[in-house]
Amino acid sequence: KALLIDDFESYRQNWMDTLKTQSLFQDKFRIRTIEGNYRWFFCQANPHYINSVFDGYVGSLVDITDQELSSQAIQELSEKKDEFLSIASHELKTPLTSIKASIQLIARALSPDNKVSKFAVKASEQLLRLERLIADLLDVSKINSGRLVYNNTVFYFREMLDEVVQSIQNTTHTHRIIIEHSDKVIVLGDRFRLEQVIYNFLSNAIKYSPDADRVILSSEVKDNNLIVSVQDFGIGIAQENLSKTFDRYYRVDDTAMRFQGLGLGLFISAEIIKRHNGHFWIESEPGKGSTFFFSLPLNDVTHFVKPETDNQTYYKDSQVDIWYDREKDWIESNWHGFQNFASIKHGCLEMLGLLEKNCCSKMLNDNTHVLGNWADTSDWGSKVWLPAMEKAGLQFFAWVHSESTFSRLAASKIAAYSNEGLITRFFDHK
Repeated sequence: KALLIDDFESYRQNWMDTLKTQSLFQDKFRIRTIEGNYRWFFCQANPHYINSVFDGYVGSLVDITDQELSSQAIQELSEKKDEFLSIASHELKTPLTSIKASIQLIARALSPDNKVSKFAVKASEQLLRLERLIADLLDVSKINSGRLVYNNTVFYFREMLDEVVQSIQNTTHTHRIIIEHSDKVIVLGDRFRLEQVIYNFLSNAIKYSPDADRVILSSEVKDNNLIVSVQDFGIGIAQENLSKTFDRYYRVDDTAMRFQGLGLGLFISAEIIKRHNGHFWIESEPGKGSTFFFSLPLNDVTHFVKPETDNQTYYKDSQVDIWYDREKDWIESNWHGFQNFASIKHGCLEMLGLLEKNCCSKMLNDNTHVLGNWADTSDWGSKVWLPAMEKAGLQFFAWVHSESTFSRLAASKIAAYSNEGLITRFFDHK
């Protein structure tokens, strides 16, 4: 066989799954050349329709050997770097602890009026900062190796917020941390790790708003999810940089020289939130500030268990209304409230069902009131859902944007699925 046996089974399974939905196919694998060497190829097959009837696939093979080998080399270097950081961080902890203890003894032996005492206090503050950097490096190495331990307990989230705010407020005199709203709620999770997320968000808010004097913190229950937000009034983040903010070591070029840090805090925070089955997103405008959000599911109750529907022309639950407009001959959907992967997937499949039952070719999808992060849904939406909608007869798709930047980015990624038979247009309002 020309196809490497190690790649064959996964390739075959991917191809069979794609055929079932007649959706876009993408995969990479190794093929043996005439000389007996194996080279990497990327395969893409686009579904082809004639008069809305599936007629097969039109595909291509691209030799990506050089890119793949480069990617593997980068991955190996990254693994070696993580191994080095893990070892170095562990080795640094012992002398750091000894230095910290010595400085604390010196500070206690000196009177507060002594000039040397001030230097001891400053040294202690810098050691604390160094301690946090080392802890971040250790956490990253543990995340990459899957060894970051979570100890879940039941605790009062509001109580935890108060403690973190008090701790940070004691270290800053430039900003007031204002708890604007805080619902009383009990959370199941790792309290220490969630404290770490709040600490990172608040610390960043203070750091990147040097000309402001306040940071606003809020936690509120919406649609059985706890939504936490940290708002600053600082430099803000350009839209092209938003999706990279939670990447490891990522720092925006024009801020890296002005603000110290390794670019690890948000990466670690994102991983912690994911492990709690939560989501994160950001709203930001350069020069006006940023608001960082994350959500935590409070339990497994879904919100579409008792929908209103006639199983033919309309469907309604707490997060989406879908109906067939006979006069305009289109399906209209109106999303509202906090959304996550489960609710979006469920609503999208209901849209598909009504489209098939009413045999129409137009759809108006209104996301005006959507909250949350659609990023986890974008791959499924582009590779499975939208091709299935087109297969069901969709030809014209009007999509009203959400105000959420992250939702807009995810919607654009879903719509990046392209086929000559589907015309998609975005609008800012209905």
